[in-house]
Amino acid sequence: SGEDKMDPLIAEHSVAVLDKLRQHRQNGLFTDVTITVGKTVFPAHRNVLSASCPYFEALFSSQMSESRSDNIPITFTSPQAMEAILDYLYIGRIEVAPDNVEEVLMAADQLLLTNLKNICSEFLQQNLTIKDCLYIKVLADLYGLEELFQRASKFIQDYFDAVICNDDMMLASFETILELISDDKARVLKEESVFETIVRWTEYDLSNRKEYFPKLMGQVRLVQLDEKYLLETVQNHPLVKDCKECREYLYELMRSYVMSEIDPKTEMSGSVRLKPRQGSLKTVNGFVIDENRWVALPDLPMPVFGHAIALLDGCAYVVGGTCARSVYKYDPLNNSWSSVADMNIPRLLLSVVVCDRQLYAIGGCISSEMFLDSVEVYDPQEDDWQPIASMQTPRCLTQCVARDERHIYTVSGWRGGTNISNAIERYDLRDDTWSLLPPYEEPFPIIPHIMLLGNNIHMTFLGQKVLHFNTEDNTWKVSKEVVPAIPREPARRYPAACMDSGDLFVCGGRTRDKLLDTGFLYVGAVKEWYSIAKMAKPTTGAVCTVTPIPYEFVKAADAPKPTEKASQTDSAEGKGDQGEEETRERDGGHEEEVGAVGGGPEQ
Repeated sequence: SGEDKMDPLIAEHSVAVLDKLRQHRQNGLFTDVTITVGKTVFPAHRNVLSASCPYFEALFSSQMSESRSDNIPITFTSPQAMEAILDYLYIGRIEVAPDNVEEVLMAADQLLLTNLKNICSEFLQQNLTIKDCLYIKVLADLYGLEELFQRASKFIQDYFDAVICNDDMMLASFETILELISDDKARVLKEESVFETIVRWTEYDLSNRKEYFPKLMGQVRLVQLDEKYLLETVQNHPLVKDCKECREYLYELMRSYVMSEIDPKTEMSGSVRLKPRQGSLKTVNGFVIDENRWVALPDLPMPVFGHAIALLDGCAYVVGGTCARSVYKYDPLNNSWSSVADMNIPRLLLSVVVCDRQLYAIGGCISSEMFLDSVEVYDPQEDDWQPIASMQTPRCLTQCVARDERHIYTVSGWRGGTNISNAIERYDLRDDTWSLLPPYEEPFPIIPHIMLLGNNIHMTFLGQKVLHFNTEDNTWKVSKEVVPAIPREPARRYPAACMDSGDLFVCGGRTRDKLLDTGFLYVGAVKEWYSIAKMAKPTTGAVCTVTPIPYEFVKAADAPKPTEKASQTDSAEGKGDQGEEETRERDGGHEEEVGAVGGGPEQ
């Protein structure tokens, strides 16, 4: 209401008075008390300090000797922080920066300045990094900043793999390591990294830390380890072999496997070692384009993250990721998943493409420092993977297209840190050879979305430019068309995205501090973005593809009325002639709960 708003003239007058008082303090005019921090003395006014700070109000109104003293010694902060805090007490503004925020927070807590603590909390939330997130979580707990504590905890869950790879982890306490790896919602790209972290931490100070190893090992989700890695690396590691308790963990896992073979309905024990983390889920959702709604599909056999998806002979294949070498096939005709032959090697953040009715698994990584150039091919008739010639450029998240049932093109990819590759290679199925083609003249700012139209590979950098690579003469051209960024949307990391017939589908992902449940469809025919129905839960690190599914598996109890934008989208998609029995659907690779986030480079 108007009564709640301060008159502009009063507000202007108040600001002017406060600023004048600040100038008086700085010039030592009319001051009646001093604050000493170390060797630095700050003149001040009792009435201003008591009016703006509960600590000084209580001090000056008490019967303590300090209340009558002309000098107040402060020992819990630095002169630089005290100067900033005094400005805040006088004019209500403060410059919080990385080099003073901890000192200001400590002083604000002592001075009972709740609003200033909240300012520090907001600053720390906006500036969380891999290096300091664990320490900031400790600060939040120490000073009772619940929102900061929750944000830091979620940040650690989301960026778990990067956090545990930080060199400072070697100096962390046992309690910190145990709490970190015990988190069931941590976004663990590969459980192998958890085992390797506790080994490195233990061996860093073996004589003093060896006793803690069994408790740490007890939090490793053994059921999510690659079988070959478990047998060759974990089982044979000296720290495991020399520990009776650790060996028992492995026996426990083997017993569960044997029991499940005898009776597939046997439930795993309550041991955390036999339960997948919630950070990687096996939920599958589909988006029914014509009706602008999401539908639940059967779960994957195992939780996955960092995987890839491709459509072969009408079936969707989910390949690699946290399940390492595993491959799962979704058959839309019976709406079910089944396992097919494992790949020869584990691949995380790999790429897959179909050419000549075979599935190719390309590149990927084993860790954040080991990128793959190897490639293997799956024959669905033989249910078998065979290695083929390797790429010349190791990378993960490369974008792939197939042309004329003979050639595969790999474009861009990630090689660690901010290293986005602009390499383009061509594979010839007949010769089993890879050829490096002329790269674009400038570095790629991000990994593009690509699609083959005719002889040209279209590369879309949202909001920036569209490049065309001519596969006939290997030349580059900058298109006059620009696919705009999603309107009123912050940059998304790790969304599910796929291109089809000039359209681009994007859903889920995350911003710097938030998981997303929104989705959008860019219709190339009209050059517009359309928002779609929200997902049931936010998703990050998912994959998607386009596939028809019998309508009986996706129909709703009550058919929803399409929104105006959805009906425009459906029209642009050209779906009117498909009939009621079968509808085209976009299949999200895996759904994430709030608090889980993916890893990998920014896309």
